[in-house]
Amino acid sequence: MNDSIRTYNSMSELNALIGNRIEQNVDFTIHRLEELFKETPIKSPLFRTNYYTVLIIRKGRGRYIIDDQSYLI
Repeated sequence: MNDSIRTYNSMSELNALIGNRIEQNVDFTIHRLEELFKETPIKSPLFRTNYYTVLIIRKGRGRYIIDDQSYLI
């Protein structure tokens, strides 16, 4: 088992890992999640990013889990 955690410098780099090719030619982009992920839920390997992600959810519900923390949304 490989326990190394990879670091990604862009969303396009990370999405290529999970089989989603996206174009990102600038530092700021807006992507519609329903267009990025046709099948949900998804599970990714452990990773770290060198960028910030902001999600804006207009209507929805669910649970966000990171490490041992869980948040109802």
